[in-house]
Amino acid sequence: MKAKIGAYPKDRQELHKILPLETPLAIDFHLTHICNFKCNFCVHSTGIANIGGKPFKKEAMDWDLFELFVEQCKAFPDKIKTISLAGLGEPLTHPRIADMVKLLKQSDKFGIVQIISNASLLTPQLGQALVDAGLDRLKISLQGLNDNTYYRVTGVKQSFNKIYENIKYFSQIKGKTQLYVKIGDISLEEGEESKFYEMFGNICDSVGVEHIYDMWETNDVDVSAVVKPTTKNCWGYEQREIRTCRHRFTTMDVLPDGTFVLSGCHRRFGFEKNIREASIKEQWNSDAANKLRISMLKNGRAVDPVCRKCQFVTMNWHPIDLLEGHEEEILQRMEQSK
Repeated sequence: MKAKIGAYPKDRQELHKILPLETPLAIDFHLTHICNFKCNFCVHSTGIANIGGKPFKKEAMDWDLFELFVEQCKAFPDKIKTISLAGLGEPLTHPRIADMVKLLKQSDKFGIVQIISNASLLTPQLGQALVDAGLDRLKISLQGLNDNTYYRVTGVKQSFNKIYENIKYFSQIKGKTQLYVKIGDISLEEGEESKFYEMFGNICDSVGVEHIYDMWETNDVDVSAVVKPTTKNCWGYEQREIRTCRHRFTTMDVLPDGTFVLSGCHRRFGFEKNIREASIKEQWNSDAANKLRISMLKNGRAVDPVCRKCQFVTMNWHPIDLLEGHEEEILQRMEQSK
């Protein structure tokens, strides 16, 4: 098998040494909240009306707003390490997805432009358009290795063979684009893990079986019945309590309507504005955003009833990202940077 296991970057900096950041490390860009699947572990299967305390609308970003977003990103002093075209929808449903990738690459403001997709809409023509646009990485999330599993997980009838053939074709034309194919543990039948690696191990740059966990508990949605128990997190470390969440310091989301969201958790704290009203740089470096960061450093996430029950931190912690024990030095640097 030529593919590497997992697609997490190894060239990581010790996070506590580089905070605070004038430029976010990552942007989760929600170009659409429309999805053609209703996966049983996802908000799209629940009929939930709110995300992060605000109405969840199934909408896509218009082109003028996207152009504004790209222009505003140019104001950050450094390159943004990664922008993920993903969020709470299927990015390939957007009719201008290839144009978006092209404009992001032309801006020269993003280290890695990646799409996270279910690949059900990945045609040979669209795949070629994405490669021609300069896409750096395509991350594909499979929901089974046969039609029956796809229907059980997604609630939609789907031809797995068609998806597989289109992925194989993309692997042949992808050029410099990195191809990562992963599958959730709940989407594998007994004994299918070896079959997954046999099918995708020689046509991808990296592959992986990922644990699906309940990330919707903070929205009072219970999908625990469909997830499998585990003591490991996505990096293979034992799950443990994390006092200080890193995401307020590193990541932001932009939603399809242009709303800025600070910490990559789909939660809004009340100060966020639409980027038509206040630029993303202004909001990233605002007093309100820094107040939330200071609160996290001083008090930890346990004092916040929403942060306290979030599983994302537990399932995604890595030693190099830990801020615990370094809160005071970060606070001092934040004070000096005013």
